[in-house]
Amino acid sequence: MTSTPKAPAQPVTMGRIFRLWSPLALSWLCMAVELPLITAVIGRMADFKVQMAGVSSIAFPLALLIEGPVIMLLSASTALCRDGQSFRQVRRYALVMGVVLSGVHALVCLPSLYGPVTEGLIGASPNVAAAAYPAMLAMIPWTMAIAYRRFHQGVLIRAEKGKGVTQGTLVRLFTDCLVLALCYRLEVPGALTAGLALSAGVTTEAFYVGWAVQPSIRALPEPKETGKAPLHFAGFMRFYAPLALTPILGFLAMPLGSAAMNRMPHSLDSLAVWQALHGIVFIPRSLALAYNEVVIRLSEIPGSVPRLMRFARILGFAITVLIALFGLTSLGQELFALLFDMPPTLAALGAAGLLLSLPQPGLMAGQSFHLGLLVGHGRTKAVTKSMGIFLVISGVCLYFSVRNAEGYGLLYVAGSFSIATVAQVVYLAWKSLPLRGH
Repeated sequence: MTSTPKAPAQPVTMGRIFRLWSPLALSWLCMAVELPLITAVIGRMADFKVQMAGVSSIAFPLALLIEGPVIMLLSASTALCRDGQSFRQVRRYALVMGVVLSGVHALVCLPSLYGPVTEGLIGASPNVAAAAYPAMLAMIPWTMAIAYRRFHQGVLIRAEKGKGVTQGTLVRLFTDCLVLALCYRLEVPGALTAGLALSAGVTTEAFYVGWAVQPSIRALPEPKETGKAPLHFAGFMRFYAPLALTPILGFLAMPLGSAAMNRMPHSLDSLAVWQALHGIVFIPRSLALAYNEVVIRLSEIPGSVPRLMRFARILGFAITVLIALFGLTSLGQELFALLFDMPPTLAALGAAGLLLSLPQPGLMAGQSFHLGLLVGHGRTKAVTKSMGIFLVISGVCLYFSVRNAEGYGLLYVAGSFSIATVAQVVYLAWKSLPLRGH
């Protein structure tokens, strides 16, 4: 009995790349709206300073830190879920991680641990810690929902069904708006409102993605049809452990910048603009972040790498031009004044920081290309090392900035992060060089 010959893979064209990337980019842009939306609502509620401090300094950072190990499940499932057997194995690991880390979140909420962590370790005042506590409780399902969602999003991307990812994000934003409106009307405390919106939004998105992915799951072949060896726990851990560590290291960048600004001139002005600058730079960066999984999915197809590299260059150039339009003209200052109601001095500082951040979003397109190649070929240790290089280079630059700074600390931080990003991308390009001939 002869087996049916396997159909050749469809060629990777620029149109195919764009069709997979564009819904993912839209999803990232929608996610970028979530926190500013929540912030805008809390800012119009009672005792907003304490409530917002509880969210921004305790509830959200702690939730992000706890969920860090599951963030890269999106890349892992995109790379590994080639058949039914690997799907079931990775799903098992993803759900175990989600349950365990949600358990850690619940443990932190115990009064015997919450006080020492928030007031002792973080140094929060008692009233801010008290405001954040209901939000922490509301966000206990957060990590489990994210693990479930990101794992299944990877399966959708592997099936090139990126629209399902975008639709899930829109469901999440709709839920956010509904919860925010209800809580505002019922005069729920601001921090609890944020926790409920974040938790409900990501949970409904997870349910939607879990439903939307079912046809793609049923279409997965079995290992005997793909010729791939079965995925075992040891192999998964070799692949995923470096990825799990990477976002945890990445979370250190923001507090590192804040700590440096606190030790440089005009620290209050710099800190006042820092979050706004980060938010503005993140929007074009998100367009490039969406490209990572595209490369993971398509780079395994023979002959795809030259077109994937070309698309990355076009994307990086377009993003840089977009940032330059604001950083090199008066539009940058107007942007900070209009969006954040900043006085002229702070708006000008934000525009200068935007100019010094000019290389970062464009370089992210190259970073996503090289990361996608490395993850797609199982070279995940290089990903963690690249983040280590970013932290070391930025730390060295900030150390000398603190010792010699004469102007606004924000400008030194923005410049240091740009230099560190260049070093990180150069390292990734070097490590991915042997894979570009595939």
